Amino acid sequence: MHLLIHLTVNKQPAMKKKGSNADALSKIFQNFNELILPDAAAAAAEKKLMELPGILKINNQFFIKIDDTALLLSSNVNSLEQAIAWLVVYYHVLNLNFPPQLKFLFGFLEKLFKIAPNSESVNVKKLFAFCSAD
Repeated sequence: MHLLIHLTVNKQPAMKKKGSNADALSKIFQNFNELILPDAAAAAAEKKLMELPGILKINNQFFIKIDDTALLLSSNVNSLEQAIAWLVVYYHVLNLNFPPQLKFLFGFLEKLFKIAPNSESVNVKKLFAFCSAD
């Protein structure tokens, strides 16, 4: 799953004719290996162009970044795949549009979990079950 997510993120068309979109994963994921407070990490990610909700990994704990705030995910979220599934849940709960640079990734995840923009709660529950799996 990790490889599929990485490939989906990096195979999207570049926003400009010149250049690459190979750093698109950094728009939704930032890894901090140093001692840093979660909200400080969220502010640092914001400065690194992670403008929309995304995932922070701080000392092996996953957080959802919303603006300058980091929300700790459950302790049983121990993989990037589960954290990204939680991110999809947050986008649906907050009724946000997916960033255009990542539409293929989120479209892929919506198809994988059979979630339509106006989906029934059953599919969101299935996604939630995946997020909570050990």
